[in-house]
Amino acid sequence: MKKGRSLNEVLQEIEEFSRTKEDFIVNTDKIEFNKDGGGFLRFPDMYEYELTELAHTQLSGAINIPAKYYNRMREEAPGLLERNVNHWFRNNPMKRMVRTLNGQARAFLSDRYRRIDNEDLAGALLPVLNDFPGISIESCEATPNRFYIKAVTESLTTEISKGDIVYGGVVLSNSEVGQGALKIEPLIYRLVCLNGLIIPDYGMKKFHIGRAQETETFFSKLSDETIEADDKAFWLKARDVLKAVLSEDVFGEIANTMREAAEDIIPDPIVTVERLSKKNGFNLTEQKSILTNLLSHEKPTRYGLCNAVTRTAQEVESYDRATELEYAGSDILLMNRADWKEIALRPLFARK
Repeated sequence: MKKGRSLNEVLQEIEEFSRTKEDFIVNTDKIEFNKDGGGFLRFPDMYEYELTELAHTQLSGAINIPAKYYNRMREEAPGLLERNVNHWFRNNPMKRMVRTLNGQARAFLSDRYRRIDNEDLAGALLPVLNDFPGISIESCEATPNRFYIKAVTESLTTEISKGDIVYGGVVLSNSEVGQGALKIEPLIYRLVCLNGLIIPDYGMKKFHIGRAQETETFFSKLSDETIEADDKAFWLKARDVLKAVLSEDVFGEIANTMREAAEDIIPDPIVTVERLSKKNGFNLTEQKSILTNLLSHEKPTRYGLCNAVTRTAQEVESYDRATELEYAGSDILLMNRADWKEIALRPLFARK
């Protein structure tokens, strides 16, 4: 499992950001897109925020300019992009939430977007997590798009096969910028290789969708009072889900699935990894690493392939991508029989 930074480092950064980030509800016919410096949003009273790459992508989607053409205009015709964006701001006005941090517009979102901030997650769930016996934070990170806490507990442990010991745990994750739901999901931590496997078919996902923000003005800074009144009930439910995810029942069910996967033999690992890579969009480097890890460290089974993918997660540079590979491992583990047959058992001469 990719380690990231210490929990204290990440929490310190989150606390610092909580003091400097600001959110606005804006009507687009009252703001302006400025091409200078790669792209700014100019608000009333000359507030200007530089758009992040993610905010550019969200803006292009909001005004229905295809991303490829939008990016070409950014590179080759910024004046044309400015005219295009401002035309649609004026002629097809919409109410949006703009999330800002340190002079940047980090997200351009629907006014129905419900803020679930990282400091709220940490404040509500870390005390509950710390009450579990034998709990330890094995990995933690805050990337520009997501926040992760990955914890395991020695109180949930079993052998998949002789000497292959796994611990149970949980992943808490959230995005403040529209890149996914708040999630509370089981984590399996394999001691022999320190792999992490995230199981998305259990747990909780809370999407950032709420009621449209009510405002009579064209431009307003959001205050804490705009957070919906059911927050307390929401976090109480999240705590219950956290406790359920860290239960013997959930851990035992996943462990049994892993044991069953260890019986699914792969006749041709090279072909299987090639097909899996095509299906999941693994790049060539990742494909080679998965194959190497499977042939060098694992038995040629579905369970071995799952571990080869999660071992590869430790080798990639991006923490977000590493986490995606930890999810990809569970896709293999939970794949239905028909899909597994297509990946691993379809004869070579029928290769697509």
